[in-house]
Amino acid sequence: MDLLTRRSFAVLAFVTLGPGCYASGPENRCPYPECEQVSIPAGPFMMGSDDPDVPMVSRPFEVWLSGYLIDRFEVTNRRYRLCVEAGFCRWHVEGLCEEQGGGEPPPEDDRRPVRCVNLEDADAYCRWIGRRLPTEAEWEKAARGGCEIVAPTECGDEDTLRRYSWTSETTLPTGICALPKAGDTPTGSSTGGCCTPHGPALGFFDTFEVGTTPYDRSPYGVEDMAGNVSEITSDAIVDDVASACGRPCIDPHWEPAAPGTVAGWRVARGSNVCGRVDGVKVYYRAMGAAGAMPGLGFRCAASVPPAEP
Repeated sequence: MDLLTRRSFAVLAFVTLGPGCYASGPENRCPYPECEQVSIPAGPFMMGSDDPDVPMVSRPFEVWLSGYLIDRFEVTNRRYRLCVEAGFCRWHVEGLCEEQGGGEPPPEDDRRPVRCVNLEDADAYCRWIGRRLPTEAEWEKAARGGCEIVAPTECGDEDTLRRYSWTSETTLPTGICALPKAGDTPTGSSTGGCCTPHGPALGFFDTFEVGTTPYDRSPYGVEDMAGNVSEITSDAIVDDVASACGRPCIDPHWEPAAPGTVAGWRVARGSNVCGRVDGVKVYYRAMGAAGAMPGLGFRCAASVPPAEP
């Protein structure tokens, strides 16, 4: 049975079963504490960087975003499992995921981020709970902070002040496993050493429970944006974002080649436990495959309805 058929059966079940079994709507489809969202205020922030060590980075430019909500934590296995049970999402075991921990995880991993989820199912999950995937601009502002944090009237040099998704330091903590990233491996390999905040990982892409890295908390209180899993955004890949957006740059979003679809590659943000050292920088951009990958997860966002007059 293909996904479209399964989703059709699930919708029919909602109608015939009446109350219960997720029938009461998206607001009850995310019952766990890690479903909480953080409110990000409307206003400008500085996106991008002149950092020469980071590929695909856009030169710095000011972006104005409407207010929005973003998940405080990455979507966990137990959150995602509810969508699978409802027939709207799937576990994946194809490709690299077959050998690197794809499929349904054991109950002891319930509070770890879901991974090996493809673009279609990440998008389906967020829609199922009444949310959506964030744009890459929304992801970056949530990680680095907006201009109201730097100065009341102008952005200032956020590239220096907000290089990482935490505020107590402007440099990396010391030690190869001080961050959920590969660390400074002698070979420079992007997968040279897989680490968690508590020491070397026991296995390839051995993630950790969300919200257990106290320093990996953005100025707004969004957790795990430097690591654990890299995260899918809704934006198609645009090389020169600064030029493509124009001035003023307001609520940018880059549709895929086929508008209104989720086919093709997207921008992925954030590092992961086996990721690049540069990936912990808030302006790091990577190509996120549409297919399921061991180090790729996601979080959801939501638009804030306009205030009534």
